[in-house]
Amino acid sequence: RWAELSYPGYAAIVGALALVPLFGIQANNAQRWLQLPGTGMQFQPSELAKVAVVMALARHLRYAKRLDRFSGLLAPLLLAGIPMGLILVQPDLGTALVFVPALGAMLFVAGARLRHLGYLAAAGAAAAPVVWFFGMGPGQRGRITSFINPEADPFGAGWHLRKSMAAVASGGATGEGFSSGAPVLLTRGFAGHTDFVFATIAHEWGFVGGVAVLLLLFLFFSRGFEIAC
Repeated sequence: RWAELSYPGYAAIVGALALVPLFGIQANNAQRWLQLPGTGMQFQPSELAKVAVVMALARHLRYAKRLDRFSGLLAPLLLAGIPMGLILVQPDLGTALVFVPALGAMLFVAGARLRHLGYLAAAGAAAAPVVWFFGMGPGQRGRITSFINPEADPFGAGWHLRKSMAAVASGGATGEGFSSGAPVLLTRGFAGHTDFVFATIAHEWGFVGGVAVLLLLFLFFSRGFEIAC
C-alpha cells in the first residue's frame, strides 16, 4: 500500500514545492512555507519531501534494472534532483543536502557499482567551488563559515551559534527548569523553538536532559537499523 502511494505522494509534494515560489510565505530571507487555506496553519513542503523522495526511490529501485550501468542511475538522480532543485530555489541549502547521503545510501544498497557512485561523488566535489562562489548567497556561506568558526562573525552569522552554546552552558547539570525564560532564550530572534530546540532543552533540563535526548535518538537509530537489516 505504501508503494502504491509513493508516486502519487511524490507528485503531490513536488507540486507543493513548485507552489512555494508563487504563493509561499517569506520569513528570514527565505520562502519555504505554504499557508493552509482556512486554517491559519503553515506547513513546509520540503520536510515532507524528505519522506516522499525516499519512498519514491524505494519503489523505483526495488524494480529497477541495469543499475550496474551508469545510465541506470539517471532516473534515481532525477527523482532526487527535481525536489532538490525546487528546495534550493527557496533557498534552503541544508534541507537540499539531506537528499545527497540518502540517495547515495539507497543506490549502494540497491546494487549500484561503487565506481559509478565514485564518479558522482567526484563530480559533486568538482562542482563544490562553483556552487560556493556562484550558487550560494552570502547568508548561506556565512552559516557554513560560522559553523567552523563562530567567532569570525560573532554578531552576524555566528550569533545564533554563540547564543545556543551559552544556553547549553547555563543549563548546568540539571537545568534551570521548564520554561525558565532565561535572558539568552528570550533574546529577540533566537530560534529556540526550531533550529536550536536542543539548546533550549539543555538549558531547561541541563546535562541530564541533553543526555536523555541523545539516548532516545540513539535508540531510535538502533531500532531503525535493526529493522532495516
